[in-house]
Amino acid sequence: MQEYEVEVSDFGQTHAILTKLGFALSLRFEKYRETFTYQGAEIVLDEVPFGTFMEIEGPQEAIRAMVTALGLDFDARLVSSYVDIFDTVCTTYKLPATDITFEAFRSLAIDLRACQLR
Repeated sequence: MQEYEVEVSDFGQTHAILTKLGFALSLRFEKYRETFTYQGAEIVLDEVPFGTFMEIEGPQEAIRAMVTALGLDFDARLVSSYVDIFDTVCTTYKLPATDITFEAFRSLAIDLRACQLR
């Protein structure tokens, strides 16, 4: 799946444009992100309502070099999307949550090790 990103300066106006084009809200997803670059790789730290994750993006050789430099196990990586992880968390914990928002997870203690993630 191809991913495209664009900066939005006016959330309300953009929401109105998408609605007028016929798009319908299917999922609300909140996250905090910090982005770093190092030796040809982009490292992003994401805090989402059910955990904190690191993504390494770039050419495969840069990703593998970064994984090695950080002392990580490449084979232990998650390849699931946040939506897939969200679905697994909801199934594991029998949660009625329909959105990935900090409010929906506010009073929950999620242990991702209890989920069968891959």
